[in-house]
Amino acid sequence: MRWARVALFMLACAALLGCAGARRPLQDDVSIQTHSHRKKPAVAYQGSAFLMGYYAGVTQALLEAKPAVLVPGRTITGGLSGGAWSLISAHLGYSGEQLLKMWADLFTSQKAKDLLQSAAAGGPGLVGHINTLAVRELAGKLPDNPQHTLNGCMRVAISQLDSTQLYTNNSASWIVDRWQDRADVQATLLATNYISCYSGPTVYTYFRNQPVIDGGYSSGFKQLCPGGRLRDCIKAASYYVGSEKANITCDTTRCSSGCGSHDRTNIITTLYQNGPYVDRWKLFEVPESETE
Repeated sequence: MRWARVALFMLACAALLGCAGARRPLQDDVSIQTHSHRKKPAVAYQGSAFLMGYYAGVTQALLEAKPAVLVPGRTITGGLSGGAWSLISAHLGYSGEQLLKMWADLFTSQKAKDLLQSAAAGGPGLVGHINTLAVRELAGKLPDNPQHTLNGCMRVAISQLDSTQLYTNNSASWIVDRWQDRADVQATLLATNYISCYSGPTVYTYFRNQPVIDGGYSSGFKQLCPGGRLRDCIKAASYYVGSEKANITCDTTRCSSGCGSHDRTNIITTLYQNGPYVDRWKLFEVPESETE
């Protein structure tokens, strides 16, 4: 497929410009240092695989518990993919019921209906357009300064790619717990949910000038829970990917240039030091007429 060749070309360009082998440590985990005195358990959600109703129910239960287990703006939480979307929404004041409505609105918008109708005629449907719908939904849901609420209590896992390689295997676990502004928060949500050639039309997307994909490809509960303390962390997952199954969600037919092997068993906890020009190869959406 022509679009697959385009994606491979962009990855090859990034590899040529990347800085081979060099790595840097993960950012300092400020949230753990600042809030280590808190005795309440942390809460962590993994991926959703569109089962957002599960997280809506869990979130509602944790919010309504006596005493409350999930306190917006205070409880330390960690999430990836749909789990990150759910917990960030909870911190920003959304109940489980409102979260479920938000998810429903995403797929019942006129744009979504048009895409689904195109699928009936043999088109790609929602495939490759999930993030486009998400941007529209987030535009009306995120407050002006969500970082003021999230900084210090929310952790989001994103998978950072090695620009010297031509595949998505061996992505590094990147835990983000500090944001500058609303746009930074939105970019985080789009990055942690990015399934290659499904959420968008390309193999990967960019976050803070780095090539990244869905957080489920590189992280698990040990990365999401503060300090890796699993016993002090309430864990929920409607769909578990895990590092050893990191490539199962990659469609080899649509994304043949980006899928790696199924042999990954380790989690990389240091970020790649990609070259300074890795973000200059801007991703673009290939016209649908060229994707078949």
